[in-house]
Amino acid sequence: MGSSWQSVATWQRDEGLGEGQNQVLHAAAIAGYDICRGVRAWRIWVTLGRSDVMSRYRRTRLGQFWITATLGLLLVGIGIVYSSLFKQPLATFLPYIAINFVFWNLMVSLVNEGCQSFIEAERYMKQIDVPYSAYVVRVIFRNGFVFAHNLVILPIVFVIYSVPISPLAPLSILGLVLLALNGLWVGLLLGTLAARFRDLPQLIQNLMQIGFFITPIMFRPENLDEQVREVLRWNPLASILAVVRDPLLDKLPTFHDYALVVGISILGFAIALPFYGHFRRRIVYWI
Repeated sequence: MGSSWQSVATWQRDEGLGEGQNQVLHAAAIAGYDICRGVRAWRIWVTLGRSDVMSRYRRTRLGQFWITATLGLLLVGIGIVYSSLFKQPLATFLPYIAINFVFWNLMVSLVNEGCQSFIEAERYMKQIDVPYSAYVVRVIFRNGFVFAHNLVILPIVFVIYSVPISPLAPLSILGLVLLALNGLWVGLLLGTLAARFRDLPQLIQNLMQIGFFITPIMFRPENLDEQVREVLRWNPLASILAVVRDPLLDKLPTFHDYALVVGISILGFAIALPFYGHFRRRIVYWI
């Protein structure tokens, strides 16, 4: 471990990036190095992520597919009721909300559980030498694992309602990559803050609940008034959802959506990296 950090310090000295000269870049370099080491420790975060999911449903018949079954029943109930309430054909409304709920569950889990990434890893952080960023990647992998199970719902819905496979569908993979990248910086930033301020996870959960109602999950943006639609265009949650959802519905995401998501990613890492790099060594004392 000591030699690893020494190599970072040597690189910074060679480049003339001493702490006194540029503390922000110094902290960001440390964070970047920690992330690289964390990603390389894939055996650890894969093992921990799988163990997290398995332990929740140990000794059950369906195992982790209980999550999928629960979501499927929820979609059927909501689809029948709200398609009638909104005067929408069930054949188009249910596939729309099915895609939204599958991706929204991934988004909200990455944010909410990202806050807990260091807190829930307390016993590991105090006993073994692992890059702290590996615990954030653990959260991303764990939720990706659950997402893969929930994804089974979409082919079933598409077959039942004869939804064709769009040639734009591969673009949804790009949206998923952007979503995962945002999950990384969110976990680093909020995970560090939540280790110090334990009220933060509750605050974030409440904000995400509010976000659910102002994000086009249960409704379509085109059904809103123009003024409301213009305001909601700047909802980052709506843009992230659009870049993963729209290609599956044979709709090309707008340049505005991609620009907003990429801009948030860049800004998020610009804030999270130096912040995490600066406070990284204090996390273990806070938890």
